[in-house]
Amino acid sequence: MRHVKIDITLEQLENTTSAYEAALETKNIAEFNLRYSQIVAPANGKIISKLAEESELAGPGMPVLIFSEQGNDEWIVKTGVSDKDIVSLKNGDKASITFDAYEGREFEAKVTQLSELADQTSGTFEVELEVKPGDAKFINGLVANIKISSLGTRMVTLVPPDAVTEADGNKGFVYVVDDKDSTAKKVPITISHIQNNEIAIVEPLNKMGKVVTKGAAYLEEGTKVNE
Repeated sequence: MRHVKIDITLEQLENTTSAYEAALETKNIAEFNLRYSQIVAPANGKIISKLAEESELAGPGMPVLIFSEQGNDEWIVKTGVSDKDIVSLKNGDKASITFDAYEGREFEAKVTQLSELADQTSGTFEVELEVKPGDAKFINGLVANIKISSLGTRMVTLVPPDAVTEADGNKGFVYVVDDKDSTAKKVPITISHIQNNEIAIVEPLNKMGKVVTKGAAYLEEGTKVNE
């Protein structure tokens, strides 16, 4: 076997080396893409919508299929809330959900995921809730009405400012009237905050009787009140 000696310039060597390295990088990219070119379902289910066709170019993060898991009795309901509401919600907050398809029936749910970024189109923050259908038949796309009970909130009673007497800081008094004898009773209260020119009271005044909203400053304990 004869060995032939070929003389090449430094420029030719560098060009050949660069071409080899570029071809090797292309090969590595192709092998990487091949490993991730298969779509694997995360569970047993069925494809309910196809958003892209074979050989069609899809950008990073772009959905190509909508998948519905079967054999799971837990469903996800998504809704959007304002910035004022999102800050008071937490994962695990209880909720009740009604569906137009099941009028008059409530389903228990809980918050499972809170978005940390507002939607650019609506300006709202997405909230995901987990709901169990029980014996009801759920399908994708049902319209839901949602009521979330935040663990960080509490019920208050709203009264006009004239109803509060002897206010000192967040403490004060209101007068409630017993329906049985129309007698005014002086009740100590705790002021939570002011909302829409009304005073929010922590105590459940509606369970104690009717709150006197006019002339409360002139009443005393035991005064008879004419409605």
